[in-house]
Amino acid sequence: MRTKWTGFGTSLWMVLLAALLSYSPASVAKNVLVIWGADMQQPWTAEVAAALRTARNSTPGVESLFEESLSFTKLKELPNSQTWVERINSKYAKVDIDLVIAFEHVAANYLHGALPTLLPGSKKIAILGNGELPDLANLGSDNSLEQHVRDVTYLLPNLSEHLLISSLPIVKSAAAELSSTHAELTLASDALSFEQMFKRAESLPKTGAISYAVMLKDARGEIRNPRAVLQELLKRTQVPVFVTYSTLLIPGVVGGHVLDAEKVAQLMIAAMVDSKPSAATEHLGTLKLDAAALQRWSITTDKLPTEAEIYNQQKTLWDTHPNLILGAAAVLLLAMGAVVFMALILRSRQALL
Repeated sequence: MRTKWTGFGTSLWMVLLAALLSYSPASVAKNVLVIWGADMQQPWTAEVAAALRTARNSTPGVESLFEESLSFTKLKELPNSQTWVERINSKYAKVDIDLVIAFEHVAANYLHGALPTLLPGSKKIAILGNGELPDLANLGSDNSLEQHVRDVTYLLPNLSEHLLISSLPIVKSAAAELSSTHAELTLASDALSFEQMFKRAESLPKTGAISYAVMLKDARGEIRNPRAVLQELLKRTQVPVFVTYSTLLIPGVVGGHVLDAEKVAQLMIAAMVDSKPSAATEHLGTLKLDAAALQRWSITTDKLPTEAEIYNQQKTLWDTHPNLILGAAAVLLLAMGAVVFMALILRSRQALL
């Protein structure tokens, strides 16, 4: 009888242990749908998505991560937002979605317009939604452009004209606000053709600078790859060029205060594990600067903030071959020791003679 109860007790403990190991807080969203505000092949969206998947793999409780995107192509195919809602509801009808996350303002606006008919019962928030949308919590406010402009002004004390290039509505809106406190800031947007924008950039004085914040399309409706636009800017202009996204830190760019994909991904993870995410502004940007570009434009970095990152710095011999240097130093010390030892022996022999 005792053996029977002992076996029962052991089984009970095993069940309890398994339950404890599989336990996750009730606030953790098990099934999450992320709606990206752009094509998932776009470099910035792709980088954040990759960082999110990596972070999610080490987050207990989040079982499934589903993803949808609102690319230009998909938006053109949709006759209205209700059609999109019906497609999403039908696709995930058999999945108990706990949380819907809209990434950036396009997805946030679509999600807000779909309330409450989209996946009823699921919680919904926006990440970098940039705007006060009623009944939709927004986690993280993209104030990196404001910080970016301040950093450029600090790095270039003689800056006479700062041309901001972008076709993104959120950037254009922020630029309009910033121009009231930064008289040197001007905007080149999709009100111009690409060629007009390039000529505007070429006309900048030597004390000018460019901040490129993605120009996808122009006044004629032409769509170009944002990176290709940046590469042409670098070829055609003779002033420092800064960027606002980490995926645009290509050779020739000075750098800038850029949104950090890993920080954004961690913010999204925080939304998954917290049932009541804070609407406070998070610092999601990092000042990153290219050492070669800084040298080319004679930009000093004496008083940079401690969190600034300088990349592509010229490596010293110690950086590349520390073991070789340590080995050579050890051999040299041994050789010097041998010389001293031999000198002592010779001196002792001379003393005996």
